[in-house]
Amino acid sequence: MQYWDSIETASREELIDLQNTRLQEVVRAAAEQSPFYRERFKSIGVNIDSFKGLDDLRKLPFIEPADLLRNPSSIPPKDKRSSPSGVVGEPQTLPR
Repeated sequence: MQYWDSIETASREELIDLQNTRLQEVVRAAAEQSPFYRERFKSIGVNIDSFKGLDDLRKLPFIEPADLLRNPSSIPPKDKRSSPSGVVGEPQTLPR
């Protein structure tokens, strides 16, 4: 199923496939573009090439805001950050 196909008429299997494909893309992008995530995945033995989707999501570690603050190189430059939405918890001050 392609993204531009009608999601309303997609079967459950097609929706699961789309969801897994999108999740694979996000995890791969994190590993390829962020030394922090690449090292974190490597340290727990997650092989991005064998990551298949939701079932493998349990293998990924939780990342806390404090983890990112301890690793300022993991934070993209301000002009490349997206605005967070739905953030819960104490506000954090990002390093500049």
